[in-house]
Amino acid sequence: MQTASPLAWTPRDTTLLAWCVAGSIAAHVFLLTVLPGLQKSVEPPAPLTVELLKPPEIELPKPLPVEKKPSPEPAKAKAEPQKPAPREERPVETPRQRLTAPPDAPASPTAPVVPVVPPAPPPPPDAPRAAPAPPAPVIPPRSDAAHLSNPPPVYPMAAQRRGDRGIVLLRLIVTADGQAKNVEVDKSSGHRALDEAALTAVRGWRFVPARQGGQAIEWPYTQSIVFKPAE
Repeated sequence: MQTASPLAWTPRDTTLLAWCVAGSIAAHVFLLTVLPGLQKSVEPPAPLTVELLKPPEIELPKPLPVEKKPSPEPAKAKAEPQKPAPREERPVETPRQRLTAPPDAPASPTAPVVPVVPPAPPPPPDAPRAAPAPPAPVIPPRSDAAHLSNPPPVYPMAAQRRGDRGIVLLRLIVTADGQAKNVEVDKSSGHRALDEAALTAVRGWRFVPARQGGQAIEWPYTQSIVFKPAE
């Protein structure tokens, strides 16, 4: 017994295949013949160009020349002959008609009137200025106040044995807060040891500052230190 082949073609399939092949050929022929002609016939539109037109030049009418009329010459005045002025007839004076008039008195010259202006009053005297107030007195500084507790200078032992004695004058400045500055020997005692002891002591002292008008001020001051052995 023979079995049917899976690739067997029926008459219907053959007819359908033939139509498909014919349609494919017709499509290729159409594409090869008609389509190129259509592509040639359809051309892209040409680009548009725009040109700006200049407005026509309008000639303005030229002004008409103005004719200058000759100015009329002034009529020359005719010189008229001048007539002689009539002479005045003066009456003939007779001796009886002459009368002598008294001579006019000379007019006295009038002096110009000068207005009298009274003199201006003198300016008032300046008010007396008040004399400036005298400065307030200065209360000098102090070093002997009890509350200061300033220690006395140290008497050198060697000077005591030798019996050295003397007075040292120190020149200094007491500041507004009661400190001593610029302490210098104004007058020496004659012994260097005594002068050095006085300088060392006073440089550490406190002072009551000078006052002027109730305000503490800086003021120069002279401090004396006396060295003498105890008796």
